Amino acid sequence: MVTQNYFLILFIKFILITIITHISSVNAQSDCSTAPSATLEKICRKLHQIDKNTRNTPLYEDKLRMPDGSIGAYALCGDLYSCMDLGCLCNFLGGNGTSGTNKCSFQNLKKAIRKEYRMLSDVERARFHAALNAMKRNGDYDMLSKIHSEFAETGGAHSGPAFLPWHREFIKRFEFSLKKVDPRISLPYWDSTLDGVLPTPKDSIMFSNEFMGTTDNAGNLIRGDFAGWRTLTATNILRHVGAEGNCFRERDIQWLMKQNKIDLVLGYPSPRQGCTAPSSFDTLEYTHNAIHTFVGGDMDEMKDSANDPIFFLHHCFVDMIWELWRIKNQNRNERKTVYPLDRLKCSARHHFVNSIMEPFEAIPNINGLCNEYTDNLYEYDPRPSCELGPNCGSK
Repeated sequence: MVTQNYFLILFIKFILITIITHISSVNAQSDCSTAPSATLEKICRKLHQIDKNTRNTPLYEDKLRMPDGSIGAYALCGDLYSCMDLGCLCNFLGGNGTSGTNKCSFQNLKKAIRKEYRMLSDVERARFHAALNAMKRNGDYDMLSKIHSEFAETGGAHSGPAFLPWHREFIKRFEFSLKKVDPRISLPYWDSTLDGVLPTPKDSIMFSNEFMGTTDNAGNLIRGDFAGWRTLTATNILRHVGAEGNCFRERDIQWLMKQNKIDLVLGYPSPRQGCTAPSSFDTLEYTHNAIHTFVGGDMDEMKDSANDPIFFLHHCFVDMIWELWRIKNQNRNERKTVYPLDRLKCSARHHFVNSIMEPFEAIPNINGLCNEYTDNLYEYDPRPSCELGPNCGSK
């Protein structure tokens, strides 16, 4: 009898330990101290704070019902930014286009081919830099930067499943603003895996005068085509390249490509106790933030990050990684319909499937998955390979 009781007690202990271990694993991400690196722990704490802020912020739909009509100053509807094909965009750029198609009277307005930044020719890079400076002068750059600043820490832009679709729509609008200046321009991407394998990544050509510019000892951007830019807070662009963080690593991308659960792609980076969805510090919202930290300065603060033009090149690559995953792991119908479940213990309501992408009026989060983005507006040039030689295939 004693022996039976002894084994019964052991069995009960085993069951309890198993349950506790399971609960801990389900909720492990809620404890940022379990992060595998100091960088990821810092990112985790930021994302949890954003989740807290967002939960205390009314939904866009609720703001529309407020008596004072305080829906924000950036709702963009019925203008060129709402276009989802070149025919529509063409009409706003002064040409003759057929909405619902890619037909346009402008020969220069074609589907964008997004290349790696260093694969641009000297002429293409000069045009791109000139267009960025024109956007800075005409106010479009600061308008878009302010949108990101306003909603970076209190909306559906970060810390939940809407992260990728929100930024897809956001950089689409940025690319449209470039095309307002020069229809030939496509937004390039920055594949930072190329820099991460260098002996000293901060010495990459990315941070030279010919590309993204160089800084003084205090981190102020003082040389290059964007020297002298004033941020939303009237300061120089600030960087502390390589002081913390890291570039994308190939293993980060390959980990994502192997995932077949949407919860680990459009994930829940800041779940609360009781969230039963799988989570990981390897999800794209986490790994992409390490590059923000690597660049440092403005890029390391979510509300300030779009002050730096490198933000848009980095997020273009993030969007490319997501699109590569979609092509590899989903069929066309799944790409536009498969979204994580609405779970209040896993994310704020702002990330739910049909919540509006504030401040993009009338666009629910699910619409950020639609195929029209890459069917009509842009596609990605293949990633360069350094097997092609010391210059990785660039000129």
